[in-house]
Amino acid sequence: MFGQIFWLEFLVIILIFDPATFAEQNHEDHDLETERTANATNTLNLLLNSHDKRLRPKFGGRPVTVYVDLYIVDIGDISVTNMDYRMTMYFRQTWEDPRLRFNGTSQIVAQGDLLDKIWIPDTYFNSEKRSNFHEITKKNYVLIFWPNGTVFFSIRISVTGVCRMKLRKYPMDSQKCELNIVSYSYSEADAIYTWKRGHEHSIEQAPDISLPQMDLVKIQSSETTDVYSTGNYSRLSLTFTFKRRLSLFITETYIPSIIIVALSWISFWINYKAAPARVALCITTVLTMITLTAAVQNSLPRVTYTKYSDWILMLCLVYVFGALVEFAIINFHDSLETRKKDKLNRKLRNVDVEKGVCDGEGGDLKTKYLQRQLSSLREKIKSFGEQDINVQRIDSRSRILFPLTFLMINLMLWIYFVIDSAED
Repeated sequence: MFGQIFWLEFLVIILIFDPATFAEQNHEDHDLETERTANATNTLNLLLNSHDKRLRPKFGGRPVTVYVDLYIVDIGDISVTNMDYRMTMYFRQTWEDPRLRFNGTSQIVAQGDLLDKIWIPDTYFNSEKRSNFHEITKKNYVLIFWPNGTVFFSIRISVTGVCRMKLRKYPMDSQKCELNIVSYSYSEADAIYTWKRGHEHSIEQAPDISLPQMDLVKIQSSETTDVYSTGNYSRLSLTFTFKRRLSLFITETYIPSIIIVALSWISFWINYKAAPARVALCITTVLTMITLTAAVQNSLPRVTYTKYSDWILMLCLVYVFGALVEFAIINFHDSLETRKKDKLNRKLRNVDVEKGVCDGEGGDLKTKYLQRQLSSLREKIKSFGEQDINVQRIDSRSRILFPLTFLMINLMLWIYFVIDSAED
């Protein structure tokens, strides 16, 4: 019994894996594929022979409805200086063309030169700077025809769009960039654009989209009508909301500015009589701060309003320059007192000489007068020794006042920035 079962299974395996059986099956599949290919070719030739690509579907009747959806592959870096952004996407359009109906049960996926032989919506992006159609390794598009005349057209394109940025709140700003989709020649009487799966589900995006300096917060879609002198045109809009990351500004601009300001405060610990050292330090920090400010300004477009970053950089520049002014005041005060002291010393020497002459001549009254004058001059000269203490006291107070006021103003500015930027 066991032997019979074994031989039965062996015969079944031989029949299944028989090369002749395989060859027969492949021949049948080949015949079927050849027949389907011929049918599709004949169908396309028949459709194209009677198709006028110069006229829209339903010409003279109802407007053709173009259903749009898209898949965003990548969003490139957003350029602040050029006020634009770059995006790569699969742009898909679906419409019905009764002239392309055919008998059959399955769709026809086609490529080649069909793009130039059938009517296609003249869609364009009116908020673009430039765009390009990908052609590696072939032209990146596909046309799908359904028996009921529905046409699906998908194309891979890269678009550089205009983004009119408002930089008053830079670097805590949020930007909204629009991409508008319209027909160039067809008004609403001829073509109406609508989102294929509604506003929320017609836009898809790759999960790994990441920008260097910004975060993509959300994408909003809408439908509207633009009114021109030539008629009303259907328009689809995409609004991309971006939020700038603050970390780059903190590391590249704010922290270096704080370090430069703190470096200028070291001059308060240097003796005011060491003028070359203090002047060199103060001027170096001022010039460095000016260079940093210019570098930040050159990385942004020229605007007439004051940005958040301008307030911060101006504050740092004022405090760096304030350290230089503080030394200038001390140095001027010291120079003024030195001149007065030299003048009193000369007068003291003259009085001392005159007193010596009077002592030799025995003039008691004049000698007493000169002695009182000498005492008065010595007291005044002695008081100049206290001027050093007053000058040092200015430096001592500056060591506390400069950092304290700088910290308080910074704190107030950042609190205002956070509250104001939260309104977006």
